[in-house]
Amino acid sequence: MYACSNSLRRTGEEYIDLYIVTVPERPFQTADNVLRAVTDLLSDGRIRHIGLNDPSPDTLRRMHVVHPVHAVSVEYSPFSVPDQGLRRTCGDLGIVLLGRDHKVPKGTGIDDRVLAIAKTLEGVARGHYSVNAVQIGLAWLFAQADDVVPMPRYVGHPSSVHVHF
Repeated sequence: MYACSNSLRRTGEEYIDLYIVTVPERPFQTADNVLRAVTDLLSDGRIRHIGLNDPSPDTLRRMHVVHPVHAVSVEYSPFSVPDQGLRRTCGDLGIVLLGRDHKVPKGTGIDDRVLAIAKTLEGVARGHYSVNAVQIGLAWLFAQADDVVPMPRYVGHPSSVHVHF
């Protein structure tokens, strides 16, 4: 896969520990095609473990039968909670659930309820704790369940991740 080769080239690494792929269900790119490509990367030694981004429970089970899936990345924030069926499937199969996108949404096209929650979180972050809204989102995610591993975003250099913890 071209994206994997580019990532390895840019980072100067020999392999990627956890390679997370999105499995679109389109006629020209099925889950089976993606899985074949990813297992080729495993065979070549370019990746060590497979992760999936937002799979359906059925797709996850199908792919896990062919090759073990080690992690699933889902949007998990005060604004978007993952499907409970997917959480159950991950638990049944022993797959780590990675929660991402615990940021406060901004901009146009966001419904009023979400904006009200976002403003409340920003107020709590600044007014009560002297932290940023991303830190509040991470704290919320840590409090949800012990079966979810937060996957923080960062902007800029990887060394900036510590700002959110």
